[in-house]
Amino acid sequence: MLQIAFKNEKRVEVLMIEPEDKPSYSYETVMKIESLHPGERLFFMAGADALKSFEKWKESRSILEKTVVLCADREGVVRKDIIRLLKRIHTETRIEFFSNIKNLASSSVIRKKNSDVFLSEGVLRYIKENEVY
Repeated sequence: MLQIAFKNEKRVEVLMIEPEDKPSYSYETVMKIESLHPGERLFFMAGADALKSFEKWKESRSILEKTVVLCADREGVVRKDIIRLLKRIHTETRIEFFSNIKNLASSSVIRKKNSDVFLSEGVLRYIKENEVY
C-alpha cells in the first residue's frame, strides 16, 4: 500500500524489509532501518491509542532510544499521559504530536467506515480488492 501511495514521490523510500511469512516486531524494523541508514535521524509514527500500551512492546526502550516519536492525537487520549509513559520508559524520549490528525486516519476507522479521508484512490482500491481491513 505504501508503494502505491508514494509511487510518484521521489523523496520517499519504501523499504520492504519485514518478513511476510511471520510476525515482526517494531524494534527489529527500527534496527534494520538504522543499519541501512547509519547516522540518519529516524522517526517512529503511531497513534496515541497504540502508544498507550507501548511499555508492553518488545524492546520499547530501544525504539525510543533510536527514534523521534511522531504521535497522532486520538480522542480520549491525553498528550501528557503519553509523554509521561514514554519518558518513564526512556527519559530522553523525543516526541512530536500531530494535532490535525485525529481518529480520521486510524486503522480502526478505515476498517469500520472504509474511509478514504487520508487514502489515495489506488490505496483504497487495493484495500477493497484484497480485503485488507
